[in-house]
Amino acid sequence: MEKSRCFYVYVLVDPRTGLPFYIGKGKNGRLLVHEKRVIRGGDGDNRYLSNKIRQIKSAGLDIIYEKWVTSDDEDYCYLLEIVIIDWCREQGYKLCNLTAGGEGIPALDADIRKGMSDKAKLRVGELHPMFGKKHRIESRIKQREAKLGNTYAKGKKRSPESCAKMSESQKGRIPWNKGKKGCMVAWNKGKQCPEISERMKGNTNGRGKKGQKLSPEQKQFFGGFHKGRTWIVGSDGKVLRIKKDELESYLNLGFRGGRKWDKNCSASILTE
Repeated sequence: MEKSRCFYVYVLVDPRTGLPFYIGKGKNGRLLVHEKRVIRGGDGDNRYLSNKIRQIKSAGLDIIYEKWVTSDDEDYCYLLEIVIIDWCREQGYKLCNLTAGGEGIPALDADIRKGMSDKAKLRVGELHPMFGKKHRIESRIKQREAKLGNTYAKGKKRSPESCAKMSESQKGRIPWNKGKKGCMVAWNKGKQCPEISERMKGNTNGRGKKGQKLSPEQKQFFGGFHKGRTWIVGSDGKVLRIKKDELESYLNLGFRGGRKWDKNCSASILTE
């Protein structure tokens, strides 16, 4: 009786280019696992692959799945996976595979891991690639939209064992600002604020106006406090508060603006 061919080498193809972007080996429904994980809001061990799948899905397209090799010999499929990955990279295809295929690379030695950790610790302050830089508005929007609907860890609690490991890993760690002065400076340091000082005179109970009722004039003042603030609305209907000098850039990207507040403190959105 002929054995069933339960193992295969699969390829994920980008429908926008028609080129493969991931090669894998599996059986049953393994080739669908990556997309299902992204839909659930997870990244797994390969965030590059997850981001690629999100880009394709956000464009309203479907990933093309292909099985290039099928066999009942698992070792044979592992070997063909290595060969196909090597061939694709020779052709210049940009794959999301983190390894050369097969059963993956072995665990790194302790010395190698320590060297990688030491190099990462040096990328702080002025040596960090993003030091003194800011993300473009388009990049910030993409980061926000990528996290929308992410319920991967919603409602989940860490086990006592995980909490104990996290606590143990933090012991002995030296804070980045220990022994440094001037790293964090208050916005009003060295500034004279006579109006605030005058209002605070006579307040010796240390509790401010706790328990005191606002006068009609104060209620009117605080009621109009939000007038003139700038708000925008994203494609998901959520309201965001932004800086006024960024409003034009957001509107050019298809966002809508709002400038009023109703009694329920929800933004009244202006039409496009």
